Amino acid sequence: MRYWFPVSPAGGLQGLCRLAIALTGFHWLSARQGLWFGVAFVSLLLTFLPARLIRDALLAEATAVVVAVLLAAHVVFGMQGGLYETSSVYDKLVHASGTGAVTVVLIVATQRYDQRRGIELPLVLSLMLVLGGAVTAGTFWELFEFAVDRTGLFAAQRGLHDTMLDLLADTLGALLVVSAFAVKISLRRQATAAVPE
Repeated sequence: MRYWFPVSPAGGLQGLCRLAIALTGFHWLSARQGLWFGVAFVSLLLTFLPARLIRDALLAEATAVVVAVLLAAHVVFGMQGGLYETSSVYDKLVHASGTGAVTVVLIVATQRYDQRRGIELPLVLSLMLVLGGAVTAGTFWELFEFAVDRTGLFAAQRGLHDTMLDLLADTLGALLVVSAFAVKISLRRQATAAVPE
């Protein structure tokens, strides 16, 4: 039971998202929508993956919460709630917030790596690497949607225009987080420099 609801506020949110995905999946199963149930089942399994793959406890928990929230938004609101079909704004917000969340995880991972290795990459280089990684994640998602469309089982993409707007939303989400982090680091450095020794 502790894997479903880990003991922390973040773990509680993660467990709530898992429960929402599972209930939606069982609803689809009872409605004989086997393919959609499969999506919910795979999504639920993916929420357990970060804890198994990432050794750093804080990074694993942050990543697991991000994955759970995004997959719950996808399954419960996007698919079951029909928001992908009725609101292009919802789709773009999921893309921007998803890539923004991936960006945060990449920033934390980069900082942890630097701390363990005792190095400090120049801020601009570090942020460019993070930005490139986050935008690449968005591109991989679009390639995944393209592959799903080729199977004929789902219509994940709604044409080139929609795909380009998704990639733009991904980029803007990542840029927003990178910019906020750059401002935070700059302010911290200014405050450190202003304090006399």
